[in-house]
Amino acid sequence: MHSQLTTPGEEAAFAAQMVDSSVIKIKHIRDKRYEEWVYITKDYLFKNYSFENTCLVRLKDVDHIELSNEHYQLQFRSKGVKTIFDLSPVYFYYRGSEKKKPDQALVFSSPEDRDDVMKIIAQS
Repeated sequence: MHSQLTTPGEEAAFAAQMVDSSVIKIKHIRDKRYEEWVYITKDYLFKNYSFENTCLVRLKDVDHIELSNEHYQLQFRSKGVKTIFDLSPVYFYYRGSEKKKPDQALVFSSPEDRDDVMKIIAQS
């Protein structure tokens, strides 16, 4: 988060928007053990995956967004168990960024959860 909020003024603005009553909070249950929250304000999108893993997007700096559906398969050799899962990421590219990779990415476990968030972003 500190790489995105580079000044004390930005940190204060972010904190004020997170406690504002107009913040939109969306709860997603990834599985029975984990819940994820997405917070959407006028300037920021914030998702916490865990206490140590978060994603912060400065919405005012976004140039374009790409959506994807990705299919993964993991195989654990010791037990021969295959795990197959699909992810629905959102890739954010900032204005003026010269990176060929996205500046930020949010990953959702279902396209419906991702689409809920994208509808709110589109309306704001």
